[in-house]
Amino acid sequence: MGAPQVLTSDSEPSRIPVVQGCPTCGEPWGALPAVPVSSLRDDRIRRCGRCGTRATCDRSPQRILSTCEVCGLPFLHGLDGSPEPRRCPGCRAETAVTEPPEPQVVHAMETEIRAALQDEWRFVTSEALRRYLDEIVHQVAARVEGAPHGCRVVLIDEPAQRVVALPSGLILMSVGMLRFLEDEAELVFVLAREIVHIASGDTAARVVRASLGVLAHDESGRPDTAWSGAMLDIARLGHGRHKEIEADAVALRAMLALRYEPGSALNMLRRLKRTVEMGDRNAADIAVAYPPPGYRGRKLEKVLFGRIGRAPVQRVNREVFRRVAGFDALRNLEPTEIGTRTDPAATPGAERRLGKLRVFLGAVAVAALAIVLWLLLR
Repeated sequence: MGAPQVLTSDSEPSRIPVVQGCPTCGEPWGALPAVPVSSLRDDRIRRCGRCGTRATCDRSPQRILSTCEVCGLPFLHGLDGSPEPRRCPGCRAETAVTEPPEPQVVHAMETEIRAALQDEWRFVTSEALRRYLDEIVHQVAARVEGAPHGCRVVLIDEPAQRVVALPSGLILMSVGMLRFLEDEAELVFVLAREIVHIASGDTAARVVRASLGVLAHDESGRPDTAWSGAMLDIARLGHGRHKEIEADAVALRAMLALRYEPGSALNMLRRLKRTVEMGDRNAADIAVAYPPPGYRGRKLEKVLFGRIGRAPVQRVNREVFRRVAGFDALRNLEPTEIGTRTDPAATPGAERRLGKLRVFLGAVAVAALAIVLWLLLR
């Protein structure tokens, strides 16, 4: 693997509060708080609800956050009036990692991430909820080409609406996200989106590259903080507009194949739009990670054009969902574990690969810092 591409800026942030709105269309920022990004040394990012632009809000001048079409990593660029760049500085300089990560590296890195998250985050479940989520996620995975075997869902005990996946098929969903959903069809849509990212290889690439980027910038001296910071970055920044819209479309087709009501996905997006507009802090991460809910809804309506009204009645399973995953059921959750090892990493020689990986990551972090300094000083 070559030197990693990390999120950089041309100069250190001045930390002068920026009060104006979207630098692209001028729309005032909404009431939602900005979210910090570990790879940007905790610079905070907002997304415009009108045009979808993401930009810094703590630095002057503002900078736009885009997703590289080559390596898939988010990066900052200036407001010079030129067309939005499609490649990050590392890809333009041919120093970024663009090849798919080696499977053994992905497995070993996920093992490290799982161990760190188990210490940093609190995971909860109940026996009835675990069985229910396992059944649903297995049905959904069977309808997504390339999905890994053994997908499962574990809940994060926090109110923020958040969902993020690991390459092995482990989907981490917050209790706040589950509370936001109103029926089983909405749950299927949310889970299908994450499985689509896993099946496409986007999740593996983002996990490895985001982890390397955060490690390069981490100054805490605690690797576990870097790992958990990388997962938060993925949850807060997503996979880029194009890939998120594509995941919506494939997830909707999975819903149709399973005979779930596709209108539930549209209802969820309308409700999310109202939640964002009202400034609910629990929606801050998801508002930055994905394109604006209204834009996503319009794209899904095009996918559904001509289908609604002519298909037989589809299921939503609202009462089943409320009984197993409704508000009352979520009040009695118990601590659980996600497991600190993935199956591929448990094969002979895994510990040796992990040791080599730690040495490799240390070298990569040094190389990344050198690249950052070169980009800043050239």
